[in-house]
Amino acid sequence: NLIVNKDKFKKPCFFPIFSELSKDYLFVDVYDTLKYVVEELETDDVYYIHDTHWSPIGSKVVAKKIYSDIKKALSFH
Repeated sequence: NLIVNKDKFKKPCFFPIFSELSKDYLFVDVYDTLKYVVEELETDDVYYIHDTHWSPIGSKVVAKKIYSDIKKALSFH
């Protein structure tokens, strides 16, 4: 929603393909988490406006997701 004229660009295919590959490590997919924050909490302050780095809000959300996924992974062992 934040990109004007996004129909001019091809839809990225890297992450959908990558997420389906088998991995020998814990992969923390933060896409849906950040998307939820933007859409449901109605804030676009998860990235710095001038680059693609996470803002303090985005960093905090991602850190909680990483912690949660590691905790889940360790509870299965």
